Amino acid sequence: MLLFLPLVACEGPHPAAATLPEATLPVASPAPVAAAPVGADDVRGEVGAGTTYATPWRERRGAADGPRLIVEAGIHGDEVAGILAADELAARLEVLSGAVVFLPRMNKPAADLGERSVNRDLNHAFPGDPTGKDYEARLAAELMAWVGERDADAVITLHESRYLHDGKNPKTFGQTVVYGVEPMPPILTGVLDRANAKAAEERERFRANYYPITTSSTEQFVARYGMLGLCLETWRGFPLGTRIRRHEDFVLALLDALGVAYRMEPPAATMVSKP
Repeated sequence: MLLFLPLVACEGPHPAAATLPEATLPVASPAPVAAAPVGADDVRGEVGAGTTYATPWRERRGAADGPRLIVEAGIHGDEVAGILAADELAARLEVLSGAVVFLPRMNKPAADLGERSVNRDLNHAFPGDPTGKDYEARLAAELMAWVGERDADAVITLHESRYLHDGKNPKTFGQTVVYGVEPMPPILTGVLDRANAKAAEERERFRANYYPITTSSTEQFVARYGMLGLCLETWRGFPLGTRIRRHEDFVLALLDALGVAYRMEPPAATMVSKP
């Protein structure tokens, strides 16, 4: 396992600043894109198998050893761009060395409804309780165990924010990668440079955003397993296709920085169009 400084992140309370009208937000979780057949390099399973909150995961493995990254999305069921970006990457990414594990719908019941949450915010239910009354507590406990079983070097959780980062207020999360240690881990400099080289306009550029949240799922993963952990936030003011593309750009830049070798297969006809 590679050694990294701990990194923690996730969107916290929203500021009372300019916000996006609710009418512009997605109201349902689209279906997954088509997936390739299962093989030795394409392993699948479920977190919480046999429960009402069971959610699928998919691991793309390389023939050679290398770093392992977990890509998660859908901890908030209305954050559709991250879900679709994880689906598309899982379907198109051919890993040559190392492994990438995808969990596109951390909170599948909420994602199926297109709602942020059902009983409670899953992102504040960690480390969870296997005997909890609400399914979110039980799911959080299963996710904690699942992440540990993956023996990964890093985890990234894909989020969306109603607020474009203003460069000053850390609670404006849109187009930021949020971390929770000082100084900023050096790996982020190169990742940001790679991802921002693909920005179509200035507002698409990602910024590093220091904002530790001790109750977030990512921070719990970091604290227990000592992995590199971060949250990526896109701004909901962009079209859905732009948000998906920028999630993908950052994940691929992170793979480059970690040293995971891969290639991207051509998009299938069922993939979401990205203007």
